[in-house]
Amino acid sequence: MQRWRPSACADLAPAPFSLAGVPVAPLTPYPPTPASPERDQAKRDAWFYSHHVVAPSLIVHALQAASLSSQARLLDMGCGDGIMALGVCEASGRAVVGTDLTEAFKTLPGRVAQVFGAGRPLPERLQFVRGQAGQGLPFPDDSFDGGYSWSVFEHVDGVAPLLREVLRVLKPGTPFFLQIEPLYYSAFGSHLKRLVPEPWAHLRMAPEAYLAAAAAAVDHVPPEEQDVLYRLNAFENVKRYLIGEYHSLNRITATELVQTVQQVGWQIERCELGQLPADMVPEELRPRFSLQDLCTHEIRLWLRKP
Repeated sequence: MQRWRPSACADLAPAPFSLAGVPVAPLTPYPPTPASPERDQAKRDAWFYSHHVVAPSLIVHALQAASLSSQARLLDMGCGDGIMALGVCEASGRAVVGTDLTEAFKTLPGRVAQVFGAGRPLPERLQFVRGQAGQGLPFPDDSFDGGYSWSVFEHVDGVAPLLREVLRVLKPGTPFFLQIEPLYYSAFGSHLKRLVPEPWAHLRMAPEAYLAAAAAAVDHVPPEEQDVLYRLNAFENVKRYLIGEYHSLNRITATELVQTVQQVGWQIERCELGQLPADMVPEELRPRFSLQDLCTHEIRLWLRKP
């Protein structure tokens, strides 16, 4: 079947006026990334390039990193394989500390060597610290001058406790950029697009049938979605892991996230939504789910610790 994917910036439905009283804007386009020999080299690895160049350019812009002290330390909350932390560190010129519950970041030197060749060291100002499930972040109070999370908070059991922890380890007045994509009720909110590429299939199909389709999937994963999990494991193991992740999704909506952020005590300076046109949503889903939730595939929040 032909792969379906939403447009990144065109033909999006207009965002609602507000979420939980917070004004909403459409997504800011990604900043341009000037060409360079190294970036051209990175383009040969689509996953690496999108996480090392494209997403960091947006994060650095969102944090207004240029206005931060040259000694500033940034937190990458849920750093995964560490590629994005490397990109933010290099693009911002600031120290970045990535933390995650896994040690996938240990694969970063190997990935860098694959893309750029042996002998390219990681920046000294880039560090990684493994956290422990059920415990607070492994940092003292007021440790960071800013931070970000990229598609992390849809995976955590307790959104509010983790937001409180991030609030604790940031210094007063510092920025935090929070992004989630895809949100659960959107076209590919199951996070199983690599296995079942039909939009909203996780909501249209019976759960047993949907999971059976995911389990029966063959390897058709495109290069831009070939992460460290895919590269280091047999495809059958990848499927089992992804299906396990599907079961653990917290299914938070954009409205619920904004409300939780407010309850925890963050200041919301800007809220952006990425939305699909309503006429793309299957008629059969409209009586069962909020049309806004079905259309909204991404949320970006510019936050600040009071």
